[in-house]
Amino acid sequence: MSEVATVRDEGERHLRLIHPKAAGPLLVSPMAFWMLAFFLVPLILIILYSFGTQGVYQTGVSLGFETKWYEQILTDPSTRKAFVLTMQMVLINTLGCLVIGYPLAYFISVKSGKRKTLFVLLIMLPFWTSFLVRTYAWISILNNTEGGLVNNWLMSIGLIDEPMEILYTNFAVYLVLIYDYLPFMVLPLFVGIEKIHKSLYEASKDLGAGKWTTLRRVTIPLSMPGIFAGSMLTAIPTTGEFVVPQIIGGGKVVLWGWLIYQAFTAGRNWPLGAALSNVLLLFMLIVVALYLRAIGNKDF
Repeated sequence: MSEVATVRDEGERHLRLIHPKAAGPLLVSPMAFWMLAFFLVPLILIILYSFGTQGVYQTGVSLGFETKWYEQILTDPSTRKAFVLTMQMVLINTLGCLVIGYPLAYFISVKSGKRKTLFVLLIMLPFWTSFLVRTYAWISILNNTEGGLVNNWLMSIGLIDEPMEILYTNFAVYLVLIYDYLPFMVLPLFVGIEKIHKSLYEASKDLGAGKWTTLRRVTIPLSMPGIFAGSMLTAIPTTGEFVVPQIIGGGKVVLWGWLIYQAFTAGRNWPLGAALSNVLLLFMLIVVALYLRAIGNKDF
């Protein structure tokens, strides 16, 4: 006990050597350095690159103040088409995850004990496998030949006589996107629904409200922070998605993320890639700002 007291007194003595006004900045400094070095500095570089020009022999960037890359993005019809298709993919994926994820999150929230823990663990289980591995696995499931699991099953039960075209279609892309991003929607929804006090359900029942009325008037409004958080966690990564459309869609549709990838790699046009990234970032910031202005940031 005396050794523990000695260590505690020594720690308190060292803490007293730090000025109270310096304690806060000192504790925050590691995280501040991390954010500065790995978030703010790269972001500033991307902004500077977007106003530069291609270096000699199309390598690197020559800094300057050129706006031609933004003008090219705004005037190029193929870029506008890619933006529309990307927003369509984001909307369908987010709504699909929400429609499937909300009942699933509600189902888990009403469970108790080990069953609730088990269901949460099952939702998190896909995170233990590589995103690419999970995406490539869908090729064998949706394959257009008789070897595809879906086509093989449909033919075995007599619903179809020959394999259907499932892989390399928009339906396959949306299906795999919803599968890959569903956990990002379910977990925030589960937390949001779990925070609702059970007495509110009892009060709603005592006032004569049925299950659907309680869901519409109590559960959904009070779980809006979870809905927003899940939608953001699903929508924001989807805006830059190009892996699933390339693998499952066969690269038939050019999306915004693919334009950025091509500009930085095959095209070796870093200023154009930086400009494309900044436009996408600006759009996402506008969406978040409009939401905060509409409902406030109390529950954000």
